Amino acid sequence: MRTALFTLVKPEPHWDDLHEGGFTCTDISATITTDYTLETPVDFTGPTGITSITAVVDDLNEGVECCVLSINPPEAPTDYKLVTPSTAKVCIIDAPSTPGTPAVVDDLNEGVECCVLSINPPEAPTDYKLVTPSTAKVCIIDAPSTPGTPVPCLSFGRSTYVALEGGDPAIVEVRASDITTDPTTTVAFATNDVSTSTTDYAVDPTGTLPLTFDAATATISATISLTCETDGLAESVEALEISIAPDAAGVPTYSLCTPSTATLLCLDQPAATDTVPCVSFDRSTYVALEGGDPALVEVRASGITADPGTTVAFATNDVSTSTSDYTVDPTGTLLLTFDAATATISATISLTCETEGLAEGSEALEISITPDAAAYSLCTPSTATLLCLDPPAATDTVPCVSFDRSTYVALEGGDPALVEVRASGITTDPGTTVAFATNDVTTSTTDYTVDATGTIPLTFDAATATISALISVTCETDDLVEVVEALEISIAPASPCTPSTATVICLDPPPATDTGTGTSPLATYWIEFCDYKADESQSPFTFVIKRSTTGDVATITCSTRDVSATGSLDFEPLDGQTVTFAAGSDSTTCSVIILPDVSQEDPEVFEIAISSPSTGELGDVNKATVTIYDSSSSREYLREIITEM
Repeated sequence: MRTALFTLVKPEPHWDDLHEGGFTCTDISATITTDYTLETPVDFTGPTGITSITAVVDDLNEGVECCVLSINPPEAPTDYKLVTPSTAKVCIIDAPSTPGTPAVVDDLNEGVECCVLSINPPEAPTDYKLVTPSTAKVCIIDAPSTPGTPVPCLSFGRSTYVALEGGDPAIVEVRASDITTDPTTTVAFATNDVSTSTTDYAVDPTGTLPLTFDAATATISATISLTCETDGLAESVEALEISIAPDAAGVPTYSLCTPSTATLLCLDQPAATDTVPCVSFDRSTYVALEGGDPALVEVRASGITADPGTTVAFATNDVSTSTSDYTVDPTGTLLLTFDAATATISATISLTCETEGLAEGSEALEISITPDAAAYSLCTPSTATLLCLDPPAATDTVPCVSFDRSTYVALEGGDPALVEVRASGITTDPGTTVAFATNDVTTSTTDYTVDATGTIPLTFDAATATISALISVTCETDDLVEVVEALEISIAPASPCTPSTATVICLDPPPATDTGTGTSPLATYWIEFCDYKADESQSPFTFVIKRSTTGDVATITCSTRDVSATGSLDFEPLDGQTVTFAAGSDSTTCSVIILPDVSQEDPEVFEIAISSPSTGELGDVNKATVTIYDSSSSREYLREIITEM
C-alpha cells in the first residue's frame, strides 16, 4: 500500500462551520517530497477531516524512513482541546525485492558456490534492531548434467601429485567418463615452471597424449610420467604446473572440467634417520584418584633397529605434592624392553596417589627423563604431570549418563563414528534403555546412517561398576565438495551430566592417492577434535594432529590466536611452531603452556590452528577452540577426564 489515510474527529458538542485545524508531518529519517507527499493541509467544516500520506517510490535500499504526523492546534482553542492520540508515527518501508531471482546458469563444473545474505542496518537504528538470524547462507549447486550423448569433459585425476627427487615418477592421469564412442583424438598439454626449471624434471611423453578409449567402462584416459631429477640441493619443495591445452582444431571432441590444471611437487629425499632412539613419554598428563588405581606412565620410542641394552633414568619433582602424597614403582631408573617385532622400546612407571582424607582439589607431580646421550636422545614430551585428585563423594544411586566426549569425526564412506553413552559408580544393573534424538545442523537424513533409532539398550558391567551403550553413525558418500557437515545427538530427557549432547562431523574423503608405483600419496592433515578443555594447573595442554597417510617424515606449523584468553597472560602463544610427523606415523602432537592466575576467573577461550604442511594439504578441521578453566573450579572437569579414561 503506497497511501495512508488519516481522519481527524471533532467531538459532537463542537460541530460548527469554522475552519479549524489541519495536519503536519515532521521529518525524522524521511524527507517530504523526496520520500513522501502529504495532502495539502486543509481546514475542516463539520465533524471530520481527512488527509493522506503517499510514499514516493525510489530504487534505493534505505531500510525504514519515518515522520511524525500531528494535528495543527485549532484557531479557537476554547472550542476544543487535543486528546490522545493527537500524533501518529508514519514509517515507509522498502518494497520487497522481486521474488524468484534465479541463479546464473553457466557450463562450469564448480561444485558448491556460496554467498552470505545479510540485512543492511537501518538508517534509524532506534526504530528497530537486528535479531538472529540476520544473515543466511545461500549455496548454488551445479545442475545435473542433461542426459544424452555428452561431449567428453577432460580433467586431471587430481590437482596435486608428489614425487621424491631420484625416486619413482608421478603418474599424472588425464581422463573423462560417459564416452559412448572413441573420439580418436589426442590431448595437448603444457608445463609451466613455478619454482622449478627444465633440469629439475623429465616429462614422458612431451606435448601431446594419445587418448585410450575403453568401451567396457565408457572412459577415455591418458597418462603423463613426471620424474623429479636429483640435484643434491636442499630446496624443500619445487613446484611444476601442468595444464591441458584446448582442442585447437576447433572440433568439439571434448571440453575441459575441473581440475584442468595440476601441480607436481618435487621433494628432497629424506635425511638418513639417526640410529640413536628418541625417547619420550606417551603423553604429557596423567590423572589418578587418591586410593585408586595407579597411573601407568609409559616411556617409549619407535624405529629401533637393535636392542640398546640400556636403562633410562627419571626424576620426580613435587609441584603441589609432597613425597607422602604418592608412591613410585620403580624408583630412579627403568629397564627398557626391546620388541624386535614392532621395532620399539618401552618402560612403565607406576604412580599411586595415596589417601590422606584432606579436601585439597588436585595435587601435581612432575616427572622428567634424564638424558643419556650415548644410548638415546630426548623428544617431546620429555616431561609429564601426574594429577592426584580427591576421591569423589558417594555417588547417587541413580546413574548420571553422558556422552564420553562432545565431538566425533568420521569420513564420508569411511568407518563409522562410535558415539558412546556411559556412566560409572553403578552398584546394580538399572536394566533400562536410554533414549536419544538426532538434530540436523548442516546435514540431512541422506548424509548419514544411524544403526539404532530412538533407544539403545544399556549394558551393565558389574566388574567395573559401569553402564554403557554405543550409537554407530556412518557418514554416507555423496560425491559433493561440502567441507564440513554436522549432526547433533542428544540424550532424552536431558542428562544432568556433561556432555549431554555430542556433535558428529562428516568430512569429505581425502583425494584418491596416486596410482603410480612408489609415488608418495598426498596427505591430508587435521586437528583431532574441534574443541578442547584445559585447566590452569594442567600444563602443558597438548593436542593431537592427524594425517591421512603414514608416509615419510613431514612437518606442519602450529599457532594460537586470542579469543577471550590473552596470550602471554593466560597462555604462552605459539607463532609458527613446527612439529614433525615421524616416518610411518599418522599423528603428532603440539603443546601450549597454560599460565596460572592468582585470581578466580570465568572460563577463557583461545584458538589453535595448523598450517603450512611440508607435503599434502590441510583438512577441514584445521582450527579448534580451547577453553581454559580456573584452577579453583577444575575438580568437576578433572573428574570428567577420569570418567573418560
